[in-house]
Amino acid sequence: MGAAVGAMILLTGSPASAATTAYLEKTQYLTSNPTDSMDTSCTSKRITLAAGNYTWGNYFPGSVRDQYLGATTYTWTTCLDPKNGYYRQTTTLDPDQSGWATATISDDLRISVSGTWTWGSYIDPHF
Repeated sequence: MGAAVGAMILLTGSPASAATTAYLEKTQYLTSNPTDSMDTSCTSKRITLAAGNYTWGNYFPGSVRDQYLGATTYTWTTCLDPKNGYYRQTTTLDPDQSGWATATISDDLRISVSGTWTWGSYIDPHF
């Protein structure tokens, strides 16, 4: 359930330095029986990334994508949309750079026990 604290990555320095994984998370009560009429919950932040290869994904079980990302600032957003019996989590990386496409991953999440859950997304640099 990812208890790590997210921080903006500003990747600078020599190529030999290791960059850290960034997290975008939200902790909230989730029911095991969501319905489509419930409100969508979102969280977002701005993140500046260096050009390079990254793994990014969602928690539980989570889509994972290895992707090259260009150097720019992104708006990183993840939303949990209740459906009938499950949640749909959609995460986007929207670059400030004009003409660059927004990257999207999406997963369906089933909660077996109602309670307080931490859900979210991560970006892990390969350098």
